[in-house]
Amino acid sequence: MKRIYSIAIVLLGFIVTSCGTDYGFIDTGLSKTHEEKTMYEYFQTDSYNWSLVKQMVDRAGLKSMFNGEESDYKEIMFLGPVDNTIRRWMWDHEYREVEEIDAALCRKVILRYVFNKVYEREDVPEKTSETGDGGVNLVAAANNPVWFYSVKTPFQDNPNVMITSLELVMKDNGQKAYIASSGIKVKNGMLHSLDDSHKIGTDIN
Repeated sequence: MKRIYSIAIVLLGFIVTSCGTDYGFIDTGLSKTHEEKTMYEYFQTDSYNWSLVKQMVDRAGLKSMFNGEESDYKEIMFLGPVDNTIRRWMWDHEYREVEEIDAALCRKVILRYVFNKVYEREDVPEKTSETGDGGVNLVAAANNPVWFYSVKTPFQDNPNVMITSLELVMKDNGQKAYIASSGIKVKNGMLHSLDDSHKIGTDIN
């Protein structure tokens, strides 16, 4: 058994060092390319992560935006909060079902994470300081400012193997978020899903 573990460790080391680059995201095991589906259709393929999000999109009357049918949002980038995040926000506000949430509030929450400029993972500029330098400053469809940036760190202190992770800061309330799974391509844009530790914030109402 120890011999098997040793072989596995050696093989893992070989894979990491030979690839040269590793990206900091959680591998869900799902394909990153769903270019035959719109973002709205993609939500329907993963009910564990996106069922409540889809319900909020429907409640907010945003289906056409997530299907690429609006002129100003033919392509979108969604820095998407997953269902666990939505569920926690609902608990904080004592909502049992999405139907209990006012449609205008659903719209406000969802649009805070929608952008009409699309960035693939490798195109997100690196942060150069903790004070807002580097990265890119975006304005979401809800008109809230967002600082979106990448961070590069050496893998196991090896400077030749860098891990790239994506992060963002909601500048209106200071909420920070980490991208858990990045670069999910769909027909009408790009989805970067947020780590479920992200908090929408009780001030959104």
